[in-house]
Amino acid sequence: MQRVSLQPGYVIHQRDFKDSSRIIECYTQDYGRVALVAKGVRSSKKGAQYLLQPFLPIKLSWMGRGDLPTLTQVEMNTAPTPNLHGKALYCGFYLNELIVRLTHRHDASPELYQCYQEALSTLDRPDQEEPTLRRFEVQMLNILGYGLQLEMDVNGEQIDPHQQYYYHVETGPTTTPIPGMQNIPTSGETLLALAAGLPLANEKQQQESRRLMRSVLQFHLGGKPLQSRRVYQQLFKS
Repeated sequence: MQRVSLQPGYVIHQRDFKDSSRIIECYTQDYGRVALVAKGVRSSKKGAQYLLQPFLPIKLSWMGRGDLPTLTQVEMNTAPTPNLHGKALYCGFYLNELIVRLTHRHDASPELYQCYQEALSTLDRPDQEEPTLRRFEVQMLNILGYGLQLEMDVNGEQIDPHQQYYYHVETGPTTTPIPGMQNIPTSGETLLALAAGLPLANEKQQQESRRLMRSVLQFHLGGKPLQSRRVYQQLFKS
């Protein structure tokens, strides 16, 4: 039987389980994504149900066999708690869904965990939703081995910030569209800004980067849409 002592983590998804319990999907620093049974938490008057909320930095312990061990302890962590509301809150849900959809359980990545923490801390700043999401998407894909080719074109030439490119998910950027393939028009300056993690300087770069990352993520998600993106568009793009 596995026993895991207090580990830093965040709740990224949960659902009801049986009469009074929940299955808690957590993203942890040293164990990656784990699913835990929080027994009796829905009927409990203790503090556990209030701590098991998205974006709260917590520490968790668990024990058990198989893929669904039992949560045994939860307490607050000392990491800063982001103040997410409005658009930033739904952007946080988007980050959580990306982790659920693109990572494997028990595949630990302290680097990605740190990127997630940094993204949460940046989201609660004014007008930082777009640059934070783009930066996290690029970082996440790089860490998971799906990195974008942003600094060189398909011929090995350095990206020219003044050149118009067409990005292909499986091959990278080219200066001419390829017939029969999805051609994502993206300027060189946008590609280089994404590569360097720089703020997107204007509306054109924001639109190009949003379109590019959406296409790349759809490819890696097998075309299945993200529910958090659909909800965000319904609430804020109408």
